[in-house]
Amino acid sequence: GRKTGQPRTVVVNLLTVEGVDYLVSPRGETQWARNVRAAGVLEVGPRWHRERAAATELDDAAKPDVVRRYLARWYWQVKDFVPGLTPDSGDEQLGAAAPAIPVFALAPDASR
Repeated sequence: GRKTGQPRTVVVNLLTVEGVDYLVSPRGETQWARNVRAAGVLEVGPRWHRERAAATELDDAAKPDVVRRYLARWYWQVKDFVPGLTPDSGDEQLGAAAPAIPVFALAPDASR
């Protein structure tokens, strides 16, 4: 956590597109998204096999394609958190929603 410094566990949907892992926060500015933004690193995976990853937030212009793919995979699960968006939403709709949906690209953490 940003304030306590204690590790927190959160269930998230990891999206892989062309070999790159992404974390999308369909609920918007959640605690975990703020924690990832502040720390820049996180651990991903089950308890018995976590891997440390560096997280880089995508700029709004890069988000529509990733969010569209995320919705194509998990729309049934997140539809209540992304009102007005569907996997068939156009670039204009996804672009308008982009500032409210944090998206992080993950890469192996080279600082270890």
